[in-house]
Amino acid sequence: MKEKYIKFFKKELIFLLLLLVVICFSFGLTYSNFVYSSDSYRAVEMFANKLNYEVNNKTISVKPGNNLVKINVKSLNNIDSYYKVVYDNIALNVKFFDNKTNKIKPNEKLDLYLLVYNKSNKNETTNIDILGGFVTNTYDDIKVEKGYYEVNDNIEIGDIVTVNNYVFNLLNIDEKGNYELISKVSEDSLNIEGSNGYNQYIDIINNNMNDIVGCVNKKAVSIEDIEKYTNNKIVDYGESHYYSNVYYPALWALEECSVIENNQQEEFYTRSEGVKNGNYEHAPSIIIKSTTIDNNIKFKDDRYKDLFLNSNYLIASRYQHAKDNTAVWGVLSMKDGKIKQNELFESNQQDYIVKGNVRFIITLSNEIDLFSKSL
Repeated sequence: MKEKYIKFFKKELIFLLLLLVVICFSFGLTYSNFVYSSDSYRAVEMFANKLNYEVNNKTISVKPGNNLVKINVKSLNNIDSYYKVVYDNIALNVKFFDNKTNKIKPNEKLDLYLLVYNKSNKNETTNIDILGGFVTNTYDDIKVEKGYYEVNDNIEIGDIVTVNNYVFNLLNIDEKGNYELISKVSEDSLNIEGSNGYNQYIDIINNNMNDIVGCVNKKAVSIEDIEKYTNNKIVDYGESHYYSNVYYPALWALEECSVIENNQQEEFYTRSEGVKNGNYEHAPSIIIKSTTIDNNIKFKDDRYKDLFLNSNYLIASRYQHAKDNTAVWGVLSMKDGKIKQNELFESNQQDYIVKGNVRFIITLSNEIDLFSKSL
């Protein structure tokens, strides 16, 4: 009887040992899978929770043509994750504008800009959703459900755009969905001279470009265009200077001492009644303020620095400057990464010649579809 019990316990012990081996092997696989998958995140977060995101503007309505839409996304998770933006209207073509990441940190908020091109001839509505994936998986492991379309292309500042065989770089997309593009430097050189060159300068360089279909505005690059993307002012006014027996360009009096394009500035000068003589006027006395240029240009984004500074060209901006015993009127240019003042006319009636190339900024209508072009 005793031997019978011993044999029974031996069988049961062997069974228990085998069962224990199986359990340990299974636990080892599960643990190793956890170690591989969790990547330092807690198992509960990996296997029990679904990734969630908060979107402030889940339903958007867009007009025909191009639209720039801003959405705010917040991660409601305690781990880093990939994310995808999806929409559900096939009449729309959606891309990111200048989106720098496809990851989002725990509880982080992101401002995302969507470039939405509406291919239909009426307003369209779409639902926006955010899908997430753990960083230990790949971005492609995030599955997009049937009926939704993924936003996976990104248009960035500086991207090359070819329009009517002209090559441009993307500067900006405004709130109306219009594209702002900057050209390469033209191959043709301009010659301008003296007070007449000062008077006609802006018109001369702005008329130096062929028409482009869909272009709602075109102009040579000006100081205002550069300052739009900087954190500091480039042009400043220094001390006032008094001059007697002065000649000056006729346009200068009409501009009320405007030095930047045709925008009126404060009246920085006083003068006696001038006598007009051709392209200049003469006055017994005059007071002007010097124009100083700050070449320590601090751009909001280094990509703008590359776009504006890495070429030499004339700038569509006139200036006036107080210099020694004579006042000087001239135009500006970009030269070797710095803004240079080029004299055209002095108050002693001396003329100078300026030569240079030009580059342009154009604005394309939001009706233009750049999705089918080089972007």
